[in-house]
Amino acid sequence: MAVPTITLIQPTSGHTGGQTLVEIQGTGFQLPADPPAAGPVPTPAPSVRVTFGGADALDVAVHSDTLLYVLTPISPTASLDDKGQLDIGPGVVDVVVENIDDTGATL
Repeated sequence: MAVPTITLIQPTSGHTGGQTLVEIQGTGFQLPADPPAAGPVPTPAPSVRVTFGGADALDVAVHSDTLLYVLTPISPTASLDDKGQLDIGPGVVDVVVENIDDTGATL
């Protein structure tokens, strides 16, 4: 299995509260397993994990081995201010794509 690479992320910024739909283009994204030929179709196990600053994306949709769509999590730079209020400050985070097996282990 090829190691996934990222060639383009759109948009390049989003709301620090998460829920931004992001398109990730690249190579080597593992496709989910094919559904059974007959009978009920189970929800496929995830085949790719995407993280933003170490925080898992909320939803990952593998469109092809070169295209993913994800929803961003709340900014991992969030913290509590001196009044105990949530401060979700801006920041730059690393985006990582990893192929995973049926058990969730990185390939």
